[in-house]
Amino acid sequence: KVGRLAFMYQTLDGSQTYAWSQSMKAWQRLDDDYNARIKEGIKMAREQLPPDLMFIPVEAPPVLSSTNL
Repeated sequence: KVGRLAFMYQTLDGSQTYAWSQSMKAWQRLDDDYNARIKEGIKMAREQLPPDLMFIPVEAPPVLSSTNL
């Protein structure tokens, strides 16, 4: 399994979804379009649905310069 890690949470009623923005150091509310996808992800984590691909917003990793290597 290969992918990226994202910290996300959804309100108990499923009406709002947030993702942690490392660059802003704060939780950012996602568009309502993501609510259903995150609900499916929660069901996968609880083994109520089989594992599947999820397409959700994830910040790109920082670009390293040659001086950082």
